[in-house]
Amino acid sequence: MNNSQTLIGVTAAVVLIAGCSKSNEGLEDVSMKCQGYVTYNLSFVKEKEMIATHINNGTITFSGNDYLRGNNIKFCPERTLDLAADTLYFDSSGCGDKKENPRQYGTYNKILKKLDLTNTHDGVVSSGRFECKKVE
Repeated sequence: MNNSQTLIGVTAAVVLIAGCSKSNEGLEDVSMKCQGYVTYNLSFVKEKEMIATHINNGTITFSGNDYLRGNNIKFCPERTLDLAADTLYFDSSGCGDKKENPRQYGTYNKILKKLDLTNTHDGVVSSGRFECKKVE
């Protein structure tokens, strides 16, 4: 391999890596406090619920809420489910067609900082919609 082939290979690798990380741009290590509402098994709505959200290394984690939780759930590739590029989809069952139980999944809009999260477990469904603010 000559020097120009090496340079082309290195350049292609850098472009590929930069392209892959673009979907989570600005989300390398973000902690947020989110407030919104939670529905539990479609039977009641609880307003002004809080949830802590941490995004790091392509995963999202939730804590601090009695109804919704999730730990190190991987983000799916950009435009999964034909969503806009500013909306990230995550699913504890992965990005394929097979869905497991229990399951945590939802979306996070990077611009509006809005989080939609659903947990399912043995037929019980908890969902929440939150507005998030970055914690410094």
